[in-house]
Amino acid sequence: MKLVSTRKTVSRLLGSLGLGATLLGASGCSLGYLLQQGQGQVGLLMRREPVDRLIDDPEVDERTRDRLVLVTEAKAFAENQLGLKKSDSYTRLVRLDRDAVSYVVAGAPKDKLEPHLWWFPLVGHVPYKGYFARADAEREKAQLEARGLDAYLRGVSAFSLLGIVPDPLYSPMLKASRASLASVIIHELTHGTTFLAGKPSFNEGFATYVGDTGAKLFLASRFGPGSPELREAEAAGRDQARFSAVLGALSSDLEALYAQGLERPETLAKRDARFAEARQTLSGIGFETDGYRQVDRLVLNNAYLVTFRTYHGNMRRFEQVHQRLGGDLRGFVAFFRDRVAKEKDPEAFLDDYVK
Repeated sequence: MKLVSTRKTVSRLLGSLGLGATLLGASGCSLGYLLQQGQGQVGLLMRREPVDRLIDDPEVDERTRDRLVLVTEAKAFAENQLGLKKSDSYTRLVRLDRDAVSYVVAGAPKDKLEPHLWWFPLVGHVPYKGYFARADAEREKAQLEARGLDAYLRGVSAFSLLGIVPDPLYSPMLKASRASLASVIIHELTHGTTFLAGKPSFNEGFATYVGDTGAKLFLASRFGPGSPELREAEAAGRDQARFSAVLGALSSDLEALYAQGLERPETLAKRDARFAEARQTLSGIGFETDGYRQVDRLVLNNAYLVTFRTYHGNMRRFEQVHQRLGGDLRGFVAFFRDRVAKEKDPEAFLDDYVK
């Protein structure tokens, strides 16, 4: 990487108050936080290696090479067949010695299904805050809990810089299966195509739908309609539907409970009982894929639920729009990019569109 390129990267990221940190899901108005996370992002970008050289490197192990080739193919498919914005994203790799590139914290009141929000320049309010160091995320989580909020911490393997600079691959992404990796790549490229400040549910829901649906199209094209890769993606979709049904019912019940105006101790006791019931229901489902078979490790609370709803709460509406457009995913992407994203209230527009 040329020095002039590095300087431009530093200037653009820090000049925008550490925007890269925001797009981890980070937010907050502390200049120290912004600078710290922005510098962390720059440090990662300075370690990028060209993917095409790594593919040709005989010292790279076969599984890593396979995933790098898959990323290249999925990116080309997403840009050429789905109409996602062409860019230099995912043409370079950052190798890390940890399982996540960043750690994201979310919060919510114990008696409301409303996200705790952080505000950040350019992207507006977001319901999560990200850190490159897990210890920093743990401290943030502890602070939320000390304030009486539910908190949820998760490691993430990818995030989008929204075109500020091209997104690199991070080595934790390559640990995923082919099906999961294809979905992640298309999801993140969708963020780089259409992103609305202050609309996290719109952004994440749209990217999740395009990522999952586009991955199936790619896998069918690349590996064949009966391939193990496509079968895995389809099984994950079925598991997601089963999981969403349980969490949807849980969310509805909790919203009704929280609206009753009971004394706080009674509310919390009843909500904890409902959480326990949901865990028992989930443990009895015969999930098909490994990710969902580990639901016994899941810590259910309001912070987890509002995070889940940010990504998966409007899948039915996206599916209805897709169907109205004839099942054409490229047309679906164009519709959101050229029409929906330009509406003053895109959520209300979509509600009217699917009536």
